[in-house]
Amino acid sequence: LAPVEPADDEAAEHDAGLRRALFLLSEPAALGAVDVFISHSWRDDADAKWAALQSWRDAFVIAHKREPLCWYDKACIDPDHLQDQLGSLPVYLAGCKTLLALVGPTYWSRLWCVIEMFVHFEMGASIERVQMVRPSQ
Repeated sequence: LAPVEPADDEAAEHDAGLRRALFLLSEPAALGAVDVFISHSWRDDADAKWAALQSWRDAFVIAHKREPLCWYDKACIDPDHLQDQLGSLPVYLAGCKTLLALVGPTYWSRLWCVIEMFVHFEMGASIERVQMVRPSQ
C-alpha cells in the first residue's frame, strides 16, 4: 500500500496510463501468501475508503510487524487483459487469507461487491476470514 497514493487511485479510474502504472507496481505472490483481498465499491468516496484502508493497514503493521501483502483490483489486474483475468477471481480470492470489505454507502448495492463476497464464501472461506470496515463519510 505504501507506493500508492489516494490521488493515484482516484485518477486511475479515468486514465489508462495510470492504471498501467499501478499494475506495474504489483508483484507476483504465491497462492495463500496474500494477506488480504480488498473489496470496495468504486462509487464510494475515495478519500474515506483510503483513510479506512490506512487505519486497517496501521493495525496490521502493529500486529504483524510488517506491511500487508494486498490484492487490490486497480493494481493487480492487468488493464490490457481485463476480461481474461476476471475469470480468475475465484483463484485470487482463494489465494488471500482475508477479505477486507470497505463497506461504504453503495457497497451492498454494487453487484460486483456482492459477487466478490459470494465467491469468497463459495470457495470455502469462513466468516472469520472476513473483515468489514465502514469508511467515515
